[in-house]
Amino acid sequence: MNCTNCGTQNPEGTKFCRTCGAPMTQNAAPAPGYAPNPAYAPQSAAPAKSDVMKLLPAIAAAVALLCVVLPWYTISMFGVSESATVLGTAFDFESWEVGFSAIMLSLLSIGCIVAAGFTVFASVKKLPIAKIVAFAGAVIAFLTMFAWDSCADAIAKGLSEYAKVGFAFYLYIIAMVGAGVVSILNEKK
Repeated sequence: MNCTNCGTQNPEGTKFCRTCGAPMTQNAAPAPGYAPNPAYAPQSAAPAKSDVMKLLPAIAAAVALLCVVLPWYTISMFGVSESATVLGTAFDFESWEVGFSAIMLSLLSIGCIVAAGFTVFASVKKLPIAKIVAFAGAVIAFLTMFAWDSCADAIAKGLSEYAKVGFAFYLYIIAMVGAGVVSILNEKK
C-alpha cells in the first residue's frame, strides 16, 4: 500500500504512513506533525497516450528532416544509376548554369530543409504555426518535383524519362502531412 503523500510502501492495514504520518485511509485523522507533500504525484509506469500524441508531430518532422539526406531523385541510363539528395541539390550552385529551373530547384530544396527543421522546432516548442509550416513543407516538396522534371528536361531533351523521384521524396511528404494532421488533432483535444 503506497502512501499518497510521499509514495512510501507501507504494510497492508496501516492507518498512517510510517515515513510522513499521512493518513492511509480516508477515515483516519492525520498524525501529529503531518504536513501534506504537494510535490508528490504518483507516477505511472507508461507515458500517457496524450503525451505520445504530443510528440508525434516532432517525430514525424524529424523523419522528414532525415529524408533530406536520403535519395530524392535518381537518373538511370545505360545501366548506370545516379541519385541525388535534396541536401545536395539545395547547395549545387554550379548547376545554376542550366537556368531558372536549376535555381528554383535549389531554392525549393532549401525550403524543404528549412520547413522540416522548423517543424521539428515548432512541434517541440508546441507553437501553433507548426501545422502550417508542415503543410507548407509538403507543398514545397511537390514543387521541387516539378522543378526537378523541368531541370532534367533543360539538361538534355528526353532525360526526364530516365529521371525518377525516389522513396525519400514520398516519405518526406507523408511525414510532413502527418506532422500537420497530428498537430491539428492535438489542438482539438
